Amino acid sequence: MPRQKGKVTLYIREALRDAEEPLTTRELAYIVMHRRGMDTTDNKEVRNMAQRTARQLPDLRAKGRVRSEVGPKREMLWWLA
Repeated sequence: MPRQKGKVTLYIREALRDAEEPLTTRELAYIVMHRRGMDTTDNKEVRNMAQRTARQLPDLRAKGRVRSEVGPKREMLWWLA
């Protein structure tokens, strides 16, 4: 599937907007994959998408669009600012 510029960021923001509670980076990756029609059972693809998602989130935080904190399992939790 060809990459579409900005789609991962768009899907992250939509997922956080729709979420009732903060989400982990991995949860966000699954949501992005689902919205892109990707196979969420492929562990390699999940890992790749989690890395891509993890690269986008600090930029969104720096722009003031999302906030984060370390959760009880030492995972980053994310929500819209």
